[in-house]
Amino acid sequence: MVLLIITVTFASIDWYMSITPEWSSTIYGFIFVAAWALSALAFVVAVMALLTGEEPLKQVVAPLHFQDLGKLLLALVMLWAYFAFSQFLIIWSGNLPEEIHWYLPRLHDGWGAIVLTVVTLHFGLRSSSCCHGR
Repeated sequence: MVLLIITVTFASIDWYMSITPEWSSTIYGFIFVAAWALSALAFVVAVMALLTGEEPLKQVVAPLHFQDLGKLLLALVMLWAYFAFSQFLIIWSGNLPEEIHWYLPRLHDGWGAIVLTVVTLHFGLRSSSCCHGR
C-alpha cells in the first residue's frame, strides 16, 4: 500500500502538474490518492450491492455492512475534501499570484457550478445515505 501511495503521488504529479509547469502544489498527489481510494471504495460498494441478491453473498452480507462501508466512504470524502480545501486555503490566504491562475479558470465559466454540485452531492448524498439506521 505504501508503494502504491508513493507511485500514485508521483504519477499524478507527472501526469497532471506537468500540464501547467509553472504551478506547483505539495499536496496534489495526496488529493489524487484520496480520490482514487474514494472511487475504488465506491465501485466496491456498488458491485457488492449488485451481488448481495445472489448466493453466496446473500447469506454473508448484512445491511450493517453497508452502513459501515458508507461511513468509511464518508470518511474518505471528508479526507479528499480536507486535502483539496487545505490546498485552496493556503493558495488563497497566501495570495500567491503564480498559483492563483490555476484556480481562476476552474471557478468561472460554469466550472464553479460543477464544483458546487460535486461538493453538494458528495456530502449531501453520502452523509444522508450512510448514517440512517443507527
